[in-house]
Amino acid sequence: MSEINMHANKPTRIEDNTETFSLIDGVFTVEEALELFKDLFSTKIQFHESRNFSALERFGYQHAKDQDRIAALKLAYEEIRKLLEKAESERKHLSVSADIKVNIV
Repeated sequence: MSEINMHANKPTRIEDNTETFSLIDGVFTVEEALELFKDLFSTKIQFHESRNFSALERFGYQHAKDQDRIAALKLAYEEIRKLLEKAESERKHLSVSADIKVNIV
């Protein structure tokens, strides 16, 4: 059921040191959206958990920023699950779009 934007990989230049890339752009069933969000959020949470573990092993402390990010990602995922449950109960699909903005700093 998902529809993919065939131009999704073409970057959009905003200014000299910034580009925006389309990561997600389509209409998904609840099941497809659940799989997409589960994978996306799991990967991001694992990234921060790995950095936290590495810092703990090497330096004896965890990064507060990573801990805060993990908590924020888990909260966002739970809010998305609630939205998916609503869509499922209404037998609706979901239009999802997400861009990644990259700045050279």
